[in-house]
Amino acid sequence: MVREPGADPVQGELWEVDEVCVEQLDLVEGVPTFYQREVVELVAPFNQPAETYLYQQSVLDWLAIGSCWPAKSDHESLPGP
Repeated sequence: MVREPGADPVQGELWEVDEVCVEQLDLVEGVPTFYQREVVELVAPFNQPAETYLYQQSVLDWLAIGSCWPAKSDHESLPGP
C-alpha cells in the first residue's frame, strides 16, 4: 500500500498477531526504509483502526495494479468478490 493522492483502496486480510510477530514482520517488511507501519481506518463491516505497512519509496513511474494483489486474471481463480 502507498499513501498517494488518488490511490485506490486496497483489499487485504486482517490478522491478529502478538508483539513478537509484529517485530518479525517489521524486519521482513524492511521497516523503516521500505515500509512503515501505520494505523488506518477499515471500512464496513469492520469500521475500526488496524495497522498496515505503507511503502516508503517513490512509485511515480510504477504501473497501477488496482486494489487486489495479485490481480485476478483469466488464468487464475482467487477467492473473494
